[in-house]
Amino acid sequence: MKSNKIIWALIALLVSTTIATTFDAQNVNRRHQSAISPQATPPPGLPDFSQYGIADYDGIESGEASELKRRKRISKRYDKEGWVTKYPHHDTVKIGRVKENVPPPTVPTEESDLIISGKVIGVKAFMSSDKSSVYSEFTIKINEILKNSGVAGLKAGDSITIDRAGGVVRYLNGQEVLYLDSDDGLPEAGREYALFLEADKKSGNYKVVTLYELQQNQTIPLDSGRNVDDIKRMGKHEFLRTIRQRMSVPSVKAQ
Repeated sequence: MKSNKIIWALIALLVSTTIATTFDAQNVNRRHQSAISPQATPPPGLPDFSQYGIADYDGIESGEASELKRRKRISKRYDKEGWVTKYPHHDTVKIGRVKENVPPPTVPTEESDLIISGKVIGVKAFMSSDKSSVYSEFTIKINEILKNSGVAGLKAGDSITIDRAGGVVRYLNGQEVLYLDSDDGLPEAGREYALFLEADKKSGNYKVVTLYELQQNQTIPLDSGRNVDDIKRMGKHEFLRTIRQRMSVPSVKAQ
């Protein structure tokens, strides 16, 4: 009996030692993996960024030489802004900024080179050359031209490209952060807008003066800082008619 007790005690000691060794090895392995490849866990309940363009912070520009030159010309307008951070906090999902620019008139017909109604059919985001800012490019299919003082031959049904500061930046750890100006909203793919635009001869894009989302029973301003209560109450057709009444040239409609 005594020898049996000794044998069972030795077996229990051996099992305990094996379990302890296994747990120690697992802990060491976890610490080793954590040291090699730390991962930032995105916070739960992330907002849906699918309507925005996404730019990879550490992405490498590629494409034809002419396109890279054009991209560099556009980026100059967004360089040295110091807006985008290299190492955002892992809980951060949105970074805004307040601009002190004087907002344009509610219906800036004189300040605009091109005024159109159109639908957003594509959106992409890009980092500026020095990675201090992010901007979005939107492809707009023109429904109606209300003013054109710059591009000969432009007609309804054509597409143009506009750009504006803002967009989603994706980092190496998978974290996505939306950068958005407090006063200047970004249009969404699939929606129709009245766009007041300024030509940028260096890049071929248009800069946004201001824009409104067109709905049947209301007009929604994307830019804040002005009293647009009267415009909000207008439906799509009434607002476009208001713009036409301010123009001295006839509009060009799609057939």
